[in-house]
Amino acid sequence: TNSPAVIIGAMLVAPLMSPILGLGLASLTGDANFFRNAGIALVRGAVVSIVIATILTFFNRLLPFLSFQELPSEVLARIRPTPIDLTIALAGGMAAAFALAMPSISAALPGVAIATALMPPLCTAGYGISIGNAGYFFGAMYLFLINTVFIALAAMKRVHSCSLLR
Repeated sequence: TNSPAVIIGAMLVAPLMSPILGLGLASLTGDANFFRNAGIALVRGAVVSIVIATILTFFNRLLPFLSFQELPSEVLARIRPTPIDLTIALAGGMAAAFALAMPSISAALPGVAIATALMPPLCTAGYGISIGNAGYFFGAMYLFLINTVFIALAAMKRVHSCSLLR
């Protein structure tokens, strides 16, 4: 619908925060088993997200409850990553790692920060599958993968610096 309220609502769903932070922590500690488990959880969460988006888009094409005369700019923004997207990923990863290192901080803030960088690209990838556009799928997955790596790197840096302070 190209509505900011809908995009923000989608960003509130953050099932991938813990697996990505787990990848960062496992990389920092060298725990291969923890890294494997976090990676499996990340892949499962991403696949479920893409499948749900694909199914919803497919049904919308059969029984249109939303009519797309032209592609929404919010979808287009997810298929062409910019340096601003990378900055968002770094900030989200640092916020999440900081919240984990400081138990008095609510986990909701970093969840929203990370969802901002992760769920919209996954939903766009599902949209690309449903309409049969490989360019949309690969562009969105590229953004998702870049964001995942940058969030994990930011989490590693933040957890490492917080552990040095203790």
